[in-house]
Amino acid sequence: MMRRRARFIAWCIFVLALASGPARAQLDEATPPDSVEPTPSVAPLDATDAHVDAAADGAEAGDDESDMNDLETLLGEQVVTTASRSAERASVAPATVVTIDGDTMRRYGMRSLDEALQYLGLGISVSSSGRDYTSDVDTGVQGVLLRDRNKHVLLMLDGHVMNSQSNGETRLDVALGVPLEMIDHVEVMLGPGSVSYGSNAMMAVINIVTRRARDYGRMRAVAEGTLSPPLGIHSQLASPGGGDRFGGRLRVGVGFARAGTFLGHSAEVVVHGEYQQEVSPTVDVPPQTEDRDFLPPRTAWGGRAQYQTRTPSLIVRARLGDVSLFLQGSSHYRETPFVGIFDDPSSHEHGVSLHGELRHDVVLSARASLASRLYGDHVRLEEQSSWMRSFYCLPGQQVDGCNFVRRNGSSWVGVEEQLVVDWNVDGRFETTIGGDLRFRYGAARPADYYDRITGDGPWTVRLPYWNSRSVLGALFVQQVVRAGDHWTLNVGMRFDGDSLYGVHFSPRAAVMYLPTARTTIRVGYSEAFRAPSAQDLNDTDPTYVIRPTSLGAETVRALDFEVAQRFARGSLSVRGFASRFQGLVAQRQATTAEFDAAYAAGGLVSNADPLYVTRWDNSNTIDSVGGTLAATFQPIDGLEIGSNLTLAANELKGDGPLPTIAHFYGNARISYRFGDDGPTLALVSAVSSRRTASTEPGSPIPSRLPAGPLGDLRLVASGPLASITGLTWRVAVHTSLNSRGPYVFSAGPTATTPTDTVMFAPVQRLFVFVGAQYDLR
Repeated sequence: MMRRRARFIAWCIFVLALASGPARAQLDEATPPDSVEPTPSVAPLDATDAHVDAAADGAEAGDDESDMNDLETLLGEQVVTTASRSAERASVAPATVVTIDGDTMRRYGMRSLDEALQYLGLGISVSSSGRDYTSDVDTGVQGVLLRDRNKHVLLMLDGHVMNSQSNGETRLDVALGVPLEMIDHVEVMLGPGSVSYGSNAMMAVINIVTRRARDYGRMRAVAEGTLSPPLGIHSQLASPGGGDRFGGRLRVGVGFARAGTFLGHSAEVVVHGEYQQEVSPTVDVPPQTEDRDFLPPRTAWGGRAQYQTRTPSLIVRARLGDVSLFLQGSSHYRETPFVGIFDDPSSHEHGVSLHGELRHDVVLSARASLASRLYGDHVRLEEQSSWMRSFYCLPGQQVDGCNFVRRNGSSWVGVEEQLVVDWNVDGRFETTIGGDLRFRYGAARPADYYDRITGDGPWTVRLPYWNSRSVLGALFVQQVVRAGDHWTLNVGMRFDGDSLYGVHFSPRAAVMYLPTARTTIRVGYSEAFRAPSAQDLNDTDPTYVIRPTSLGAETVRALDFEVAQRFARGSLSVRGFASRFQGLVAQRQATTAEFDAAYAAGGLVSNADPLYVTRWDNSNTIDSVGGTLAATFQPIDGLEIGSNLTLAANELKGDGPLPTIAHFYGNARISYRFGDDGPTLALVSAVSSRRTASTEPGSPIPSRLPAGPLGDLRLVASGPLASITGLTWRVAVHTSLNSRGPYVFSAGPTATTPTDTVMFAPVQRLFVFVGAQYDLR
């Protein structure tokens, strides 16, 4: 009787805490929008029954203060959806899930998703590659970095996969086209995630959760500007030059939200549009006197250059009853003045993406809920550059140089079903079963060569072109068992069948032990894969790439162990991980037999050089081991201190060189809010140890050049404007401690150095930005 009464008292306290303003706001902020209404809330809440029982036992023993602290810890814990595809507390998730909320991003002066991952994320290293063709932003996770436009990271927007289905690529920078004002929070699941999401989820799964109408307000408007001084290229032998013009970055956005009743059903709509434009400061590059691509009046490759980017985007989210609609579209244009002819205005990259989804969530009974998704997407990318050297152009036809263009487009539609059954209606035995059927179309012109003067195409060389129609089918199942008061077992498996390459099986198993309401010990094993894309299977170029004869799926197997401790005013977690990536697709030099066969078949032109002709192959294996440390602390109201650190080492077995990240990297932050409604002062930093500078694939530039240690600091002040309700401001100063970036920019003799000079990518040493935002509630 005493135990039952204590349990009743604990439940009353729990309900009262939910009803109170601060606790309810905390739960609303932590709970993803799509994770509450579609599925019964009984399972996630009843999953905490073990802790309520523990609190009741404590009450029976007279330890009321400890029980209240445990309850506060429970109520303050993050609710995540990414690891298991349904809402659960982070402490019982089968993988490490790091949550970065939108308010934190604004407080620390983040301007895009890649910055948030770099300065606030755990286990992730993000760096700019110097605006080359390979990638604008490279992402490394837990000791492994692959320069492939994030093909091994799965990106989702409200659970909707954003990776292109013809090449697997996705963007994490401003090209993503998701306005910051629409981001409620970002969930980052470290490690393999194919058991839930299939291909590409090898290193991490990143899920952006957008704001609901109640969190967005009636209207929002934002304007933000950045000013940055001119740049110089830092090299080993030459001192940096200097530009003559400042750079700027403009971000403006506006949107509205409405919520109410329509046709007898609850309804809401959120619309937000944004436009970003950046004009870089001028960059001085020491002219190189070797035979490089330049146009008169220049006498060498190099000099002074400037580039710009433009990114408009729009996102719409609507809901009527249990049916929801999501639409997102963006366009991104950026100039690439350091590719081909120096500072050629026609060298650029242009990408367009459209994503849409119609979702229906229904509660079938007290035990079961069903979520259905009908989705459609289109992604298109074009890259163009100009060249003067005949080595890069087609022989005998393009003596005045050539324009090189490659295009890739992909469209796909599909339907996904997910059934969740809570057999005992208490969250202790829960089964998830689902399936995905996807139809894909991709087409590309991977290597078009046009005369630079006339624009005519070649008459004697057949340029490559491919198109692909394929079908993907998948079945997945997950079983969650909560045994007793302290143990949780999560076991899952997924079966993917792809008409492009075959079938693949992805398992996962994790055991979570919670000795107290504040402590979690987790051990997990998982596997993931990346299927060879249509582009991988068909990539060819008549000057230097031979089409592969066959490619298999890339795989990763990972084991991790985590101990997490939550406090009333903070948290601490320590992790260890070990992973093996096998069959990684990499470019290798073609053998003599492969070169001769391709040349005889007409796949290579007469000026193709055997030393530079490559083909894609499953040739690399990477072993990675390491650990992470994450800590947050709020000693007093308004003060936050946090840090995320990663220590990792990797080993490459196969064709290299492997793009490497630092063995040690992380971030730290501190902020203080002056009063309940006062301004906030914040300082955030990102640091790393020395790393090897990355080069372009196949580059003759030495590949073991050191870069670092690397470090950046950002000081941010923000707060409300007292005279106008709803108007807030923020000002930030950013400085880089780096003398040079971690990327080799170019190499060759310059006017002042007769021997080869290795130059590194420019580093934005300083910039300042000022912004204002208006929220109408």
